[in-house]
Amino acid sequence: MSRRTTYYGASSASGIAWTAYWNANGNTNEPYNGLNGVWNATSHYDTGKDGQAFDFGSGNQNRWVTVADNDLLSATGPSGDVPFTLRMWIYYTGISSKGNFLFCKRDDRSGPDTEYWLRLDDNGTYVLTRFSGASQGNLVRTFSNVFAPLGQWVCVHVVCDGTKFGVDIYINGVNETWKHEGAGNYVDMNSTDSSVVIGSNPLSLGGNQFKHRGLIDEIGWLKGRALTPSEIADDYNGGAGKFYP
Repeated sequence: MSRRTTYYGASSASGIAWTAYWNANGNTNEPYNGLNGVWNATSHYDTGKDGQAFDFGSGNQNRWVTVADNDLLSATGPSGDVPFTLRMWIYYTGISSKGNFLFCKRDDRSGPDTEYWLRLDDNGTYVLTRFSGASQGNLVRTFSNVFAPLGQWVCVHVVCDGTKFGVDIYINGVNETWKHEGAGNYVDMNSTDSSVVIGSNPLSLGGNQFKHRGLIDEIGWLKGRALTPSEIADDYNGGAGKFYP
């Protein structure tokens, strides 16, 4: 297995230089920058796309993984938003009443506590939402135009070029962006001390209306650069046989 160079915002000769990577192979460790996660209770794993995957349960089990706040997990800089890429393999068995939250940087307080989240909407399409300022109403959303297939592994890449509507959502290597939608006054993304929660939304931890029903595997976060379409295609086409970090 090849080692990937550890720095963000560029690519190394051996592949994508992820800022953070969680392979979910029996632990929540992140090898590059020490951004390790913690299960809220007993850890749960099942067969993944490559090795094992985080298992959040197909019913009303309250399971999630929390990664403590770190500036490397924020897509902001001195002059506003910066490019980023979020990639994960997702397997879902059902939709929660308010959607399956997959990767969510927020906490449960009022005020400017939310930066961004990726979720399966309650109709089964992917949505990335970014938040700006003290009001939760200052936001921009990007929607995919395909329904996630039930009971199948899907590779999702979300790439942002750092501009207000510069987000695309790729499903299995194909750009499936449908539309962008703004509300309120979006200037740039909040930079908060909120943790990242994988598999739920901190607005209602302990409830099940936001939980992911299924598995998540091979999560990669890259701050400072949006992968190109050719890089995304290569990353996806490697499939389970690719040497992930």
